[in-house]
Amino acid sequence: MALLQSNLQSKIATELGVGNLPPESQKRIIARLGEIILQRATMNILDVLPEEKRGEFGKLAAGDDQSAVEAFLKQFVPNADELVNAAIKQEVEAFKGFKAQLAAS
Repeated sequence: MALLQSNLQSKIATELGVGNLPPESQKRIIARLGEIILQRATMNILDVLPEEKRGEFGKLAAGDDQSAVEAFLKQFVPNADELVNAAIKQEVEAFKGFKAQLAAS
């Protein structure tokens, strides 16, 4: 899921608005939020993936063949991109809310 992670990182960077932070801080925030988003996206996918296909998905996701994962998702979860984008939106909004709370304190 390395390609998925790199795509997540670029989308997160765009959405977060953390450009005023030092580059190392930006990387840490994006990496951590990316992990959370990847977990949420995986759960969103598992929610709609037929139960009998979950083991196969787990094996593919644990491997290094991103094209196999994408082909699998295209076949069994055609709206996977929408599920990933929903996870990004949810977590970015949660982060922005947390950031606003810190600023208000």
